[in-house]
Amino acid sequence: MILASCLELSIDPVYLNAISLLLRVYVRGEIDFFGDRLKILAGYLTNQAFWYLEWHLDVLILWALASTGAFDKGEDLLKGLRFRISKMSKKKQQAMQSGMLNGKGNYKEALELLGPDFEANNFKTIGASDEQLDVFNEVWYVMLLNTGQAIKVIEVIGKRIKMREGAPFMWRLLERGYAMVGRPEATTVGEQAKCLETAYFK
Repeated sequence: MILASCLELSIDPVYLNAISLLLRVYVRGEIDFFGDRLKILAGYLTNQAFWYLEWHLDVLILWALASTGAFDKGEDLLKGLRFRISKMSKKKQQAMQSGMLNGKGNYKEALELLGPDFEANNFKTIGASDEQLDVFNEVWYVMLLNTGQAIKVIEVIGKRIKMREGAPFMWRLLERGYAMVGRPEATTVGEQAKCLETAYFK
């Protein structure tokens, strides 16, 4: 079984990519297509033998546990991570604490702690790839939208798209932001997103 082969105590790239993929799918609102796979995976990840192997992996495990209702285990992991962070220098503590917040499920609380100018690329200390950091940024955009901060999303994604015009999901988030505030640009942005999606999936 592929899932079982991924769940080795060493950091298997396939395993790490699998949970990263599930986060990406979750952010896009399509996790239902994967049925109970996230819950099954999270069940394995309650095993503490998988914890504290790599910071990036811990963040993803924290997210998986919180997303599937395994709050007690998630709190245990979070307490352990906080203890490890407490042993670091003050400067590194600040960076690591912000990185850990990506795994939490309370949007308003997380946004308050992350601040108005969050940028995942500033938290490479957790060992995530550039692609995964992009997903963490997407998590922030979705949290902003889910708490009604459409204007902020329009501002930050507008700047980001200038650097990465070919990312259809970014255009979809921008479309959602414009639609939330009743701006006519939503139609044009939606058409651009559809065009990119068609080209991407050909």
